[in-house]
Amino acid sequence: MIRVVYDGECPFCEAYTKYTRLKERHGEVDLINARENPDLMAEYAAKGYEIDESFIVEVEGETLTHGAAMAYIHSQLAPKWTGLPFIANAKFLNTIYPALRCTRNLTLRVLGRKQIHNTGKHNRAA
Repeated sequence: MIRVVYDGECPFCEAYTKYTRLKERHGEVDLINARENPDLMAEYAAKGYEIDESFIVEVEGETLTHGAAMAYIHSQLAPKWTGLPFIANAKFLNTIYPALRCTRNLTLRVLGRKQIHNTGKHNRAA
């Protein structure tokens, strides 16, 4: 079972979860809107994961964030489907992730949406 925790009010996060169609392609995927699950967000915060810094992917007891989370998701898709082999490269994705996060945060501000602030102290990129 794969668990993907994302911001359901972020247009990019929402579009990304629909774009990858993980449930259709992989089967057992639990897509969780972080805003609708404050207790779960408190659990992640206690472990040091800040949902405003990255979406979270849990698989086989491992918690992935940032580029590692995106790379894992893309590794579950057919290689031809993504069209870009580097999109499944965690090092590349970790490099561009700050720009993606900045775009998300700016977009939320422009749309008048607040960040989640689950009070995680830091995030660990696996």
